[in-house]
Amino acid sequence: MSFPDDRPGRSFDAGERNAGTFVALGVVLVLAGGLIVMMAVVIPAMLALALLPLAFLFLGAFHYLVWGWWMPAALTEEEQAEMRRGEAER
Repeated sequence: MSFPDDRPGRSFDAGERNAGTFVALGVVLVLAGGLIVMMAVVIPAMLALALLPLAFLFLGAFHYLVWGWWMPAALTEEEQAEMRRGEAER
């Protein structure tokens, strides 16, 4: 069953829908983290299992920062320098 988007009294933009999604995701992550911490107290090997995904998360964030932010900026500067060299040669 689908509802039309122009229902009276219910107007949500994409930002409000995304905000609700991120709040729900944050709650789920906090609850999952709490369960992992409680399990680590009972079973010490769970700490290693909890740290392994964190290591992958750190590596993913590092690669995102390097290849997503720094590298395009460096390439843009390099391309601009090449353009300046090409203009100077003319």
